[in-house]
Amino acid sequence: MHPIWYLRIPLGYLIKKRYNLEILGSFPKPPFLLIANHTHNFDPLFISTFLKNPIYWIVAKGTFEKPILGPLFKSMNFIPKQKGEPDVSTIRKILKNLKENKIVGIFPEGSITWDGNFQEMPPGTDKLLNIVKVPIVAVKIMGGYLTKPRWANFERKGKIILNVQTFDDSRALDFIKHNEWEWQKVQKIKFKGKSLASGIERILWFCPKCHAFKSISSNGNKAICKNCNSSFIVDEFGYINNQTVEKILKEQVEILDKRFKEINTIKNVKIIIRDKKTNKLHAIKKGDLLISNAELSIKDLYLEFSHIKGVTTFLKKFTEFIYNSNYVVRIKSENESLLLYHILRRYLHVYSNG
Repeated sequence: MHPIWYLRIPLGYLIKKRYNLEILGSFPKPPFLLIANHTHNFDPLFISTFLKNPIYWIVAKGTFEKPILGPLFKSMNFIPKQKGEPDVSTIRKILKNLKENKIVGIFPEGSITWDGNFQEMPPGTDKLLNIVKVPIVAVKIMGGYLTKPRWANFERKGKIILNVQTFDDSRALDFIKHNEWEWQKVQKIKFKGKSLASGIERILWFCPKCHAFKSISSNGNKAICKNCNSSFIVDEFGYINNQTVEKILKEQVEILDKRFKEINTIKNVKIIIRDKKTNKLHAIKKGDLLISNAELSIKDLYLEFSHIKGVTTFLKKFTEFIYNSNYVVRIKSENESLLLYHILRRYLHVYSNG
């Protein structure tokens, strides 16, 4: 057992107090496969707080490159998985750990929700749940997203509830399909914090009123459009001008569907390219990213849409994809990771359909 696990009691106390954690239900004895919706960076800590045994989490491969988290996760035998594509080696490791009477933890969505609703899952997740020979423990996390929306720069103080139930097949997936807004409509919990609108530029690409592009600037709990002077206030219940982030993002995507070809530049990005198998650094480029009908380019680097697959977002500042089946490309931008994700998906759809 990793030495850090012995700190679980004092750490657990602090985490429960800091995040006002509450649990409904209980965990069986190992082995079991644990699945949960992904709402917050600290979801694994929230869940681990209530367990006596360590959890061997499936973690995005890119996290292992972080200077502090990488070595820590490796020492704790967390299992890396490449985002954006099936990973047979990961499945083998999952089954091996379960056979050794351990707890394996998975967030089927693959990344934290941007809008508070359960996200599209990679294909094959339900098949994995149907082949394991151990109980499947489903944890529905409620309040995690509103505590720290993925787009936001600062946390809020509210309440987080973990609802735990045990299943024996893929019905567990239905249990964790949580919509934070449907829950909040009933609960009406305040999530208090500072500068509640800070970071909202990551999801408001167009002004909801005049549809001007990149005109939104946040200040405190308010965002203002520099073009039409409309204001958008984030309240303590998580709403933006009394609307859910889910609804607002849906409207943003609808505007983007009509105008994505107008966006030809993402300024000040950093591109990191690594070998998919060895993780060896292949290239780093900094500058403005140019978008055409056929490719992305930055300086002397060209990335053709015909070789791109598995587009995802990583953390809140990275857009990631597999290139030419051999490389992992990660594009870092301050506020445009989700925007670029949606732009790429549209170009790839157009390209694949001729």
